[in-house]
Amino acid sequence: MMAKLFRQLLSGQEGTTAIEYGLVAALVAVAILGTLSTFGEKLSQTMAAMHEQWSQQSE
Repeated sequence: MMAKLFRQLLSGQEGTTAIEYGLVAALVAVAILGTLSTFGEKLSQTMAAMHEQWSQQSE
């Protein structure tokens, strides 16, 4: 059943377009995750530095 579905998808223009959209969506997701992980780490460092500075001021 799955093999038949894949053959139908690959044989027609709609299937090819759907596969291309899927690949583009996967690429966008990878780019978003990479960006968020980079900025997330920097944001975490910034927040830790701010917390440390505030802790020192309250002493």
